[in-house]
Amino acid sequence: MESRNLLAEISRQFLKEHKVYKYRMKKVSEMSDDDVIMYCHWYYEENRLNDEWWTFRENIESKYKFCQYYSEYVDDESCEE
Repeated sequence: MESRNLLAEISRQFLKEHKVYKYRMKKVSEMSDDDVIMYCHWYYEENRLNDEWWTFRENIESKYKFCQYYSEYVDDESCEE
């Protein structure tokens, strides 16, 4: 999974956990990856959830490993080097 896609998925999960299904008149389910990353950033900044965001993000990212061979994140030890 590319890092941008992983960040978008983390952002979607964070918004879902906070029961945010619409933000600034847009449905989260219909947002592009770039939009959901941007709106999630605005959401946690506006609501002063920075520490919670970074903890949430680190917990999810810790389950993945960046694989240089594929130049993307993998969720298991299948990275060939």
